[in-house]
Amino acid sequence: RFVCLGSVPYLKNRYGSGYKITLSQGLKCPSKEELNQALLEVSPHIKEINDESEMYDTYQVPAKEFCFSKVFEELENLKKNGIIKDFSIYNTTLEQVFLDFS
Repeated sequence: RFVCLGSVPYLKNRYGSGYKITLSQGLKCPSKEELNQALLEVSPHIKEINDESEMYDTYQVPAKEFCFSKVFEELENLKKNGIIKDFSIYNTTLEQVFLDFS
């Protein structure tokens, strides 16, 4: 039996793994390696998460290093330069927190 005490925001902040960024490569994206290098400007500890999507790449940024305004600014610059086509930023879900425990 698994029991949790605390509100949803508390559990996500305490046990979550940070923020996820999903993006699609733009027409001017030279290579995957150069995209990964450009994303290091977002966070030096950003890491790619392997998923089964062929259209989107997903990355994880630790919560301690996440500054929404900086991340948004860097991703918007990459979008303006055609390196990425679009992006989304989202917090760890409660389901992901529970899956990490299992």
